[in-house]
Amino acid sequence: RFDVTCVSFALHEMPASVRDRVVREMARVTRHGGTIVVVDYALPAGRIASALALRLVSLYERPHYAEFVRSDLPALLEGIGIAVRADRRALLGNARIVVGDKVSAHDTITDMTALARVADQGGDVTTEQLAATATDRSRMRTEPIP
Repeated sequence: RFDVTCVSFALHEMPASVRDRVVREMARVTRHGGTIVVVDYALPAGRIASALALRLVSLYERPHYAEFVRSDLPALLEGIGIAVRADRRALLGNARIVVGDKVSAHDTITDMTALARVADQGGDVTTEQLAATATDRSRMRTEPIP
């Protein structure tokens, strides 16, 4: 297993079904607690800049580019157990760098069990906390329960 896996400017070349398999394979070969980095195209903020970038880049990046830049890359990663901790734009918003950590199912279950204990002891646990634990442990901070 690898500590870090990375894919750079390749996912936009693939149909969604292949992209999904590639990202799943990256997660498979990354150790639990390891890091996954994706660098690829994005659309800049603003309607005009976004439309211009989409039109220009589509001239030489076909046929999957347009679908890729409109897709929800963080949701794809989180859906396979990658807790996204950074999603940064680069190159005037035309590229993005997404960094996530592989979260083991055991870690998520442990955190949810801890929240259940807090609730059982009369503590307040919100639906948002449960959702945050299930999708991204780094957003959720809980004290160990004795």
